[in-house]
Amino acid sequence: MAGAGRQTSAAIKAVVLGGMILAANWLRQNCWRDGVVVTIAPALYAIGVTAMYERQYYIAAGFYVASIVYGASKIMRWEDAKGDVGTLQRRIASGLVIMSAAVVFSLSYWWIDHTKAQREMDSRSVTVPLNKDSESKSEVFLNPGEHPCELMTIMPIPLDKHTTWISEQLMPPTCDDDSAHSTVVKGVTVAFDNRGSSTDHNIRVKMVFGNSWVKSVKCDARIDILEGPEGREVSGGLYLVARELFPDEGHSCHADFVNRVEAPTVQSWLDRFGSVKGASDLYNTIDVYTHRINFGVLERVTGGPRPYRRTMTINPK
Repeated sequence: MAGAGRQTSAAIKAVVLGGMILAANWLRQNCWRDGVVVTIAPALYAIGVTAMYERQYYIAAGFYVASIVYGASKIMRWEDAKGDVGTLQRRIASGLVIMSAAVVFSLSYWWIDHTKAQREMDSRSVTVPLNKDSESKSEVFLNPGEHPCELMTIMPIPLDKHTTWISEQLMPPTCDDDSAHSTVVKGVTVAFDNRGSSTDHNIRVKMVFGNSWVKSVKCDARIDILEGPEGREVSGGLYLVARELFPDEGHSCHADFVNRVEAPTVQSWLDRFGSVKGASDLYNTIDVYTHRINFGVLERVTGGPRPYRRTMTINPK
């Protein structure tokens, strides 16, 4: 019985090896045919896309390279086959093919990087529905050495999916084990989000900070700064407009203050500067959601996406 099993196994291996050899010979003879190229090149790219969404980013990059090189090589062979084309023209055509391939790969690499960053952000937090009138808690998972108390970029918050939002986040976030920054506001991040089902236009908000001068402001390309600091000139406020927001689209601006502002709570900030309202073409009035994020004490966890965890509290008071 054992001898028969070994013979069967050897026969299967021989069949598989023979099939691989036949396939290799077929590809060697036919790989440059037009029909084969237009089938295999997109198939290789599609495999790369699948690998990318399965978080196999290096494998995805490899398939992207294989697809692009294969397709570009076919085009260059096609150009070389034109006997009536001069050497200079062939070189120009080859250069254009190489440049086009480089552009396609650069865009593919950006796609991988963007997808990876989005997946990284999605895996950092476990969110709960946001309550505009009371604090909302979630969990954020971190790598060793990451200090969210010093973050000066906006943290994603789960917004209601039915309207246009404008939010004002006091920066930086606070941490329960870092009292040095618990009362200090160094700047604000203003975010515009369309969580409705219709495109909105001219989403705008004007903020006045008085003597807490704004020294700099950086916005996404989709947001216009109508009033704010220019060059070395500081500003006592901001007037920001998002000209168009499609459903589920969001953009933000970050403003830094000249001096630190003492504000132990969000309510103390509102008492000093007042509540802010915005507007848009779809909504005559938009209540700006002013909040600050607090991170709890660092905890070590097992089985999470990262070795450490903090409780993240979105606090509007």
